[in-house]
Amino acid sequence: LTQARSDNEELRRLGKVKDDFLSALSNELRNPMTTVLGYLRLLKDNSLGPLTPAQAESLSVALQNGIRLRDLLNKLLDLAQSKQGKLHLIKTPSALNYLVGNAIENVRLEAEKKGLQIQRFQPPGPIEILLDPEQMERVLTNLLENAVRFSPEKGDLEIGWGIQNDKEGMAAFFWVRDHGPGVPFADLERIFEPFSMVQNPELEVAGGSG
Repeated sequence: LTQARSDNEELRRLGKVKDDFLSALSNELRNPMTTVLGYLRLLKDNSLGPLTPAQAESLSVALQNGIRLRDLLNKLLDLAQSKQGKLHLIKTPSALNYLVGNAIENVRLEAEKKGLQIQRFQPPGPIEILLDPEQMERVLTNLLENAVRFSPEKGDLEIGWGIQNDKEGMAAFFWVRDHGPGVPFADLERIFEPFSMVQNPELEVAGGSG
């Protein structure tokens, strides 16, 4: 019993070391990554001079992969802060159509590469909900990224949202639908495990961080 308690304490200590390392690493890399993306966007917008078609295409690829790396760093930082109880949500009244539009724009290039059309389904009129817009946009972008990644080429995918009443008042809900292979029923309970990948050859081909 004493040995088991000692082993558990050592596992907790190692887990904290890992989380601290991920948090520090993500913080250190995020700032220079933001600067790199800023200059890439200036180049892409021709703010620093005109580009040839070949240069513009190469720059789009670099910008897209830079955004992917930034998003991965943000996910690592959020995961580490969440485990440490340091992830603080900054809730403000936020327009849902604006958040969804941003998320769609974040995946637009990847969707266009595969010939995918993203359809939006929304209730009439503007809807504002009290939430953390930055974190919510990341969640929606992640859902759309997965939908794009696993969808067959030249198809479509859907994103929709609305509001409903629950015990605490008005709540928003979102949904994303694609035509990919889906997650096997036996693996559904693992979808919220950090960096978990379903053992399915059709899914593994698409890659991703889980």
